[in-house]
Amino acid sequence: MLNLQQIYSPEEAGNLRGQDGKDTINSIRATVGVQGSLWSTDWKYTVDMTYTENKLTEMTHMAFTSKIDAFYASIFGPNLGPDPIYGQPEYAVDYAAFYKPITPAQYASFTGYVNSYSRTEDSLVRAELTNGSLFRCPAVTPASLP
Repeated sequence: MLNLQQIYSPEEAGNLRGQDGKDTINSIRATVGVQGSLWSTDWKYTVDMTYTENKLTEMTHMAFTSKIDAFYASIFGPNLGPDPIYGQPEYAVDYAAFYKPITPAQYASFTGYVNSYSRTEDSLVRAELTNGSLFRCPAVTPASLP
């Protein structure tokens, strides 16, 4: 059994810069809040809300299996059945055609972009009520330390 691997040169792939992936992220974050005292006491309050939204668009350059299979079908030749030891399909490969350089148009026929989109959002509301006079800690001075 022989495994074949095809590595494409830059000349075969064409415009390599045109095959770079592209990620676009759009984010929003906003926080609003209020703080103050309750009546005329030592009770203080803080209430705030934060909203965050992220949108991600990813463009990834890939080779598509079905299009590669279709492109190489004539080069691989007929399926000769499974290998008796490993069970993998065997083909009558035309090695001269397999290793012949391809054109950028042929390369483009089985590659392209896959787009994925995602969106996340998060909302947080927080409230805090404090009274600093409820519990007093004794003052610590350098003289009182052992």
